[in-house]
Amino acid sequence: MKKWIFAAALLPQLCLANASDAMTFYLDQQYQKAFTLFEQTAELGDGRSQFNLAVQYLRGQGVKADPIKAYGYFSVAMDNGFKMAEQARKSVARRLDKSQLAQAKNLADELIARYGKLGTQSINYELSRTLTYNPTREKTANPATAYPDSLQSDGVPGLASYLFDIDENGVPRDLLLLNSYPAPEFGQSIAEKLRETRFVAADKKFHNAIIRGVFAGAQDSEMSHKLKARAQQLLQQAKRDDVNAQAELAKVLKVLDDQPQYHAIDGGVKAIPVVAPQISFSSITQPEFTKQEKLETTYFTFSYLVNLDAEGKVAHWQPYEQVNIPRVLRKKSETLMKQWQLSAADGELKDQNWYRVQFFYNNQVANSAYLNDQITAHVEIKPLSNKEEEQQWRYWQHKAAMGGHSDTLFQLGVNCNLRPTDFGGETRS
Repeated sequence: MKKWIFAAALLPQLCLANASDAMTFYLDQQYQKAFTLFEQTAELGDGRSQFNLAVQYLRGQGVKADPIKAYGYFSVAMDNGFKMAEQARKSVARRLDKSQLAQAKNLADELIARYGKLGTQSINYELSRTLTYNPTREKTANPATAYPDSLQSDGVPGLASYLFDIDENGVPRDLLLLNSYPAPEFGQSIAEKLRETRFVAADKKFHNAIIRGVFAGAQDSEMSHKLKARAQQLLQQAKRDDVNAQAELAKVLKVLDDQPQYHAIDGGVKAIPVVAPQISFSSITQPEFTKQEKLETTYFTFSYLVNLDAEGKVAHWQPYEQVNIPRVLRKKSETLMKQWQLSAADGELKDQNWYRVQFFYNNQVANSAYLNDQITAHVEIKPLSNKEEEQQWRYWQHKAAMGGHSDTLFQLGVNCNLRPTDFGGETRS
């Protein structure tokens, strides 16, 4: 029985993003608490939270009244499809003089770039995508993950994930279950592994590590057929903007994904007839990078969709998941790709070979607490498989988040609550 278990990795910033709790606080007139939560979910691209922030700025609830910021947040809510914000913004605009309106429009442009429909594309990350710039400490004890006996015999597929800390002795602490679908036994299996796992001791606690497991059941099992039927049922509800259905559909499609090692895409690349072979990493020339003070951001991760010809040369590339990346880094990466002469790790390259190429540049001040502190630049390349967007679980996860689904926002917040100007990319361990 095949199974995939993904390693633990640090999450850059834990965000307890819960739009429902925020509204509860607001209705209870606990405006400061509501503002804090609305701000978190607003930064994940939730139009309703952005609208509610604007209302609080307009009324001075939990924050100093600021009609300019109210105009800005009504604007970004509109950009994210929250139509109720349009009339509210008109009302605010009538209160502003010419100078204030100009400031408000400039702020709106900034907010839309960061948290609008395009700016929030950087939150469209699956739970099994992890950020590699600050991984957890190395393991000293790493027991195997057991496929739950009660589920393996029936070929039941599933997934589970946990958030946890690592104490000074290398012991996992404070386990928080994020997900276990479609049965709790998958989460229990991950928890059992963690209880026996040990990490290198350190002089301080390590916060917010995450471990994720994807268990591949038998494709023809009874449960697999039930999940496929459930996916069809949920799809109809999800198309009607039912955020609960969208969130569950994302889980079902993830479980049913029989090629989790491949990165599925949508949009620009319309047809990939055959999944390209893996590339031998030893044949990839890695980028060079010297840390630069003039680049204020500490990390840069961005991607390209790349087509190799049969000779292993880059025939075409197009930017993918890039947000505010300095031109000097784009130029450096594109120059490197022009020089590549790649080969297949097994099999052979055809005329069309589509890959996702991810560059990582580390511009942080030296910090020996990070395992990869000495890594200044890195690139990896993964084959692509193409699916219609409605068959991609990332698509529905993003839709659920944009609709304000609390659990999805929380999990996205755990994974990547970073302003687009700070980070724009992902990798898979």
